[in-house]
Order: sequence, then structure tokens, then C-alpha cells
Amino acid sequence: MSDFDRDDRIERALLDARRKTLEERFGAVFSPPDDSLSPEVERAWLDSIERFERAIGDSRTTTVRDYIGNPPLRPLGEIPPEELREAVDWVMELLASNDIVVHIGEHVSLAETYRFLSEELMEAETDDIRVEGFSTLFLYEDFHPDERVEAERTAREFCLAIFEKSDADLVRLIGGAHDGDPPQMRRAGSLLRDAALEFFAHIGTVSQHSLRIESCEVVGDRATVTGTANWTGVLPSGRTQVGASGAVRLMLWRCPFGGWDVIGAQLPGMKTVTPES
Repeated sequence: MSDFDRDDRIERALLDARRKTLEERFGAVFSPPDDSLSPEVERAWLDSIERFERAIGDSRTTTVRDYIGNPPLRPLGEIPPEELREAVDWVMELLASNDIVVHIGEHVSLAETYRFLSEELMEAETDDIRVEGFSTLFLYEDFHPDERVEAERTAREFCLAIFEKSDADLVRLIGGAHDGDPPQMRRAGSLLRDAALEFFAHIGTVSQHSLRIESCEVVGDRATVTGTANWTGVLPSGRTQVGASGAVRLMLWRCPFGGWDVIGAQLPGMKTVTPES
């Protein structure tokens, strides 16, 4: 064994011990070590995590308004329509300079965006800490959930997980795995997972794909998202090209912990799964 290999093993053993210390002290949860990262990079990463955890432990909560210095904000009713864009940009830049990132969907009007930023967000609580490299994220939809938008997003994530063959995302998106889920939902989730795995086994790689959402209907605890999709790829051998296009129909069930779970799907090239009524 070369001196470099011996030193590398020692460094990684020390990093393993440090991860365990962080887990015990702060409750941190780490994924399996990535050996492609150099010990120097991982050490810097663990340093940043420890700084953040220490700051969180010593912090108090405050409002966003106080965190960014209680800036003077004009009431929405006093801003002419032609000045709204500039007012929104000014607040967003002020928040960004304080490491606060805000995501607001395109469906939200400019006036509502300013009202949210200048009134509602200002009263939201945040940890009174500043750690280099870390930002606080606020989502408009966390304050004003739109079940239709959430259903469409879940549908898009599901289709992307199929096209990209992402087992981890499917586990998160497919329903039937929660305690208390009714038997028919558990059966639907099991059938849907089987259909996805069958698609994964049959298709080697999906090289191109597109999805167009056309409608979303929410009725009680169920949602149906329809549209069209197409994809092209190759078989596992890598020599034969395949593809499919056609209608998309995804059936979703309201998750007891918020959001939506997918319990049925019609997707080009994949076996259709329809949940029981």
C-alpha cells in the first residue's frame, strides 16, 4: 500500500468518526459516504454543517422584518401599477442580500406578490442566525397552498421519475405506504410500483422526453391530471431505439401528511394502473 493510499484511508476514517459525532450531538442524518469526494472537500462540508448546527443551537427566532433591518415598505395601495415591478424587485433584492430566498409561482399577480412580500412574509418567523453559504427559503405555496398546483407538480415529478428511472423519487411519490392508508390504496400503490419497475427493466435509457399538462380536476380527496407525453430511448442492449407517445392520465390521492400521492397512472409505454373506486 502506497503512502498516499494509507493517508487517504486514515483521513476517511477520521471523517467517518466526525460524521458519527455530528449524528450523536446534533441528530444529523448523513447518506452513505461519497468516495468520489476528496477528504478536503468533505472536511469543508462537515465544517459548514457543524457551524450551522452550532448557530441553530444558540439562535433565537425573530421576524423576517426585524431580521432584514425593519426596512420602510410602502403600503400596496400607495404604489402606482407602473411602479409595482420595481417595488417587488427592490424587496426581493433586499431579502436576497440577507440570504433569504423566496419562491413565488408565475400564477401569482404582481400586486399579490408585493402584498405577500411586504406584509405576510415580514411577520413570518425565522432563525436569527447568519452562516456563510446558507440561505433561508420561503415558498408562497406554504402560506397559500393551491391543491391544484400541488397536484400538477406531483404529476410532473412522477413522470420525470419514470423517465429518469429514479427509484428514490418513486418511493416518495407513490401512495399506499402510509399507516392508515385504506387497503385499496395500498393495492394500487403496489401495482403502480410493479408497473414502474417493469418499465425500468424493459427500457435501458430514456434519452429525450416531454410532458404537457392539459387539465387538473380536484374532487374531495382525489385529483386527476391529464395531458400528453412522448419519449425516446434505447433498450438495455443499447442497440435498439424505442419510444412512445400518447395520452397521460394520473390519479392522485390526498396524502395525510400534506400534498398528493400517485395511486394510478396511464403513461405511454408503461402498463396502465387504475385504482379501485
